[in-house]
Amino acid sequence: MTWRDQVARMDGALVDRHFGEPTTYTTGSGQVAQVNGIFDAEYVRVDAGEAGVGSAGPAVFYRLSDLPADPGDDEPEIQINGVTYRVTEVKNDGQGGVTLMLHRL
Repeated sequence: MTWRDQVARMDGALVDRHFGEPTTYTTGSGQVAQVNGIFDAEYVRVDAGEAGVGSAGPAVFYRLSDLPADPGDDEPEIQINGVTYRVTEVKNDGQGGVTLMLHRL
């Protein structure tokens, strides 16, 4: 089993059985999908430049294979716990997962 396979297996267990919660993912073209994701209302993002700037805000982790479209090529809206968010940044992890930085609408 490759490293990527093991990461995908771990992501699946975390999203499906441990920390994932239902979200509604709506693509820019209006396609709606119910997808489990790991939501963090206060995701801490650190930019490790000279200044060491950090910020916190909502984010959600998905497995790319669960999404109806690649969020890097789309403008999705995400609904979590009755709150709708737009995606402000897409951070692909290179292992089949993606973290979406969110802004509450």
